Amino acid sequence: MANKIPLNVGPMQAILIEHREGQSDVETVMPPTEGGITLTFTFETLDSKADQTGSFARASYFTGGEATISCNFTEMEMDEVLKLFPIYDEVTKSVQVPIGADVTNNPPSLLLRPIIEGEVSNDDDLAIFAPKVVPTPNFNVEFSLNTQRIWTVDFKVLPYDPVNFDFTLLVLGDKEYNPPVGT
Repeated sequence: MANKIPLNVGPMQAILIEHREGQSDVETVMPPTEGGITLTFTFETLDSKADQTGSFARASYFTGGEATISCNFTEMEMDEVLKLFPIYDEVTKSVQVPIGADVTNNPPSLLLRPIIEGEVSNDDDLAIFAPKVVPTPNFNVEFSLNTQRIWTVDFKVLPYDPVNFDFTLLVLGDKEYNPPVGT
């Protein structure tokens, strides 16, 4: 059983954070969005029934789930468009699709900050942070003078460290994730 819970968080500023080994993180403030940013959660459960024909669950167990952050960006520069792809080459400015590559290896993070009365809020208590995301562009852009170009991308949120049973997807009310120590 899958339950989808969409949450339209309204006008937010998206900041893509790339992690580079041996270097400082690179933050890219993404351009404005058209229509806000939407978070969608899907939880999967296994219901144990009380009897063979009944529909009431005796117990319900989480078996999985996912979160997706959907953004419809506008007014993009070409360097920003490149960052919407899971793998790209900064030097040649080319999109790369290496079939079979593990895109979960060192993925970027995504920080969302609300826009309140036209200003981006720096209040960390209002921030939403996704420690690991895989950008999945799904845009269909028409290059003409009479249409606004909308660059749609879904950021698939990955669990922080599933190998060590840390399935954290989002941090609400902070700009970073600090895993618990000693768990």
